[in-house]
Amino acid sequence: MRIEGFDWDLGNIDKIKKHGLPIKQIEEFLNSDPYVWMDEKHLGQESRFIAFDQFNSRPLFVAFTIRAIGRTLKFRVISARYGRKKEMERFYARKEIQKKTEGPS
Repeated sequence: MRIEGFDWDLGNIDKIKKHGLPIKQIEEFLNSDPYVWMDEKHLGQESRFIAFDQFNSRPLFVAFTIRAIGRTLKFRVISARYGRKKEMERFYARKEIQKKTEGPS
């Protein structure tokens, strides 16, 4: 099943506006196949994910969940902002570990 679209409301839009990222940029980022992993710090009723990657020459961090609305799966963005230096370091370390465990292509 494919994720088609976004679940936006005043709650998540207002929170995201505080970080200065345009909604359109967040949508383009999530549709660009960024590096994604499970957010293990926020395990709860619904699974959360972290998307982190370079986008338009800036690191972006997006926390999201996936919701079924009717018969469609949608991204529900929880938080989005520009990435920080320490996050970039962890991101590249995580990618290197993943490459090593996957072996040669």
